[in-house]
Order: sequence, then structure tokens, then C-alpha cells
Amino acid sequence: MFKNLNIDFIKNKTTVIVGPSGSGKSTLIDIILKFRTPDKGGIYLDNTNINKIKSNDFRSLFGYVPQDPFLFNETIKNNIFWAKDKISKKDIDVLFEETFCDEFIENFKEKEKKIVGERGLNISGGQRQRLALARALATEPKILILDEPTSSLDKISKNHILNSLNSLKGKITLIIITHNPDKLIKYDKIVKIKKFK
Repeated sequence: MFKNLNIDFIKNKTTVIVGPSGSGKSTLIDIILKFRTPDKGGIYLDNTNINKIKSNDFRSLFGYVPQDPFLFNETIKNNIFWAKDKISKKDIDVLFEETFCDEFIENFKEKEKKIVGERGLNISGGQRQRLALARALATEPKILILDEPTSSLDKISKNHILNSLNSLKGKITLIIITHNPDKLIKYDKIVKIKKFK
């Protein structure tokens, strides 16, 4: 899929990876998260080949928000507990503020006890994306990967997501994968991958 691909992700920096459909962006995510192994070369974390690190220990360093995030048919709060069962109400409130979830939660009669529905169908796409981001951040990851975080979102939700991501700049290693980088993303580095023929 890739030929002579070499990417360095610097701690607490934001890297945007850009490529057209079919260029292997999803495959790259699988490789980074150790779900797939490259045929040649390797992936290193602080000069240690990740094959020498237990998969669970390695993946615990990551938070991941896919393009179409999966939510459980549970309450908003329980979707956070799914990621981290021992988290205080204060920390949850902070997460909701950082991801602008508090804005839409306040509009629900049930507040954070609102049932999101199967795959989150009882809330909007932008709300699902913000809740998925809050859930990913609940685990306090060292590295956060986001796949097309603003695609198909309305302008307001898009701005909320971008504001959340920009507020994380310098505090966490961010990897944003997209086919069209938003001009409002404050990144440190951009990597362009091409469709391999």
C-alpha cells in the first residue's frame, strides 16, 4: 500500500495527514494502532520497536475518534464510563466543557442521562462527534488520532470540534487524518500521501 513512507510524530505536536480516497489513510491508522503490521520497515515509539511492546500497553497510550464514531445505546454519561469507569463527576464536567458537549446536553430534558440511541441515532452527527471526542479524552491518552473529524458536520459543530482540537495543541500528540485539511486547524506539520499505483 505504501512505498518509502517515513513519518515522524513529535510529542505534543499536531500532525495532519492528507490524502485522497484510496491513498491508504485507514490502513495507516491500523498500522499506527498495531492492528496491521507493515511488510517492511517498522513502527517505533521512543526508539523502541512497537512489536516489543504488549499490544494492550501500547494501545492504552492512544485515543481514537473514527469518522463514524460508535456510541452505545446508553446514556451520555454511561458512554463516558464505558471508556473509563472510575472517573469523577467533576472530570466528566470538564470533559464536556472542553468538547462543547455541555452546550447540547443542557438542551436535553434528561441532561447527561439522555439515551443516545443505537449507534447514537438519537443525537445529531455533530453531537456524536463531540461526545466521541470527550470519551476518547476520558482515558487521558498520550496520542489522539482523529479520522476526518469535521467531515459532514454543520458549521457550528465543525467550529466546536476545531476549537476543542486547537485547545489541545501542545498538550497532547495529535494526529489528524483527512482528505481536505481545514484552514482553522492549527497544525505543526502536514504530511501528504499519494494514491499508490
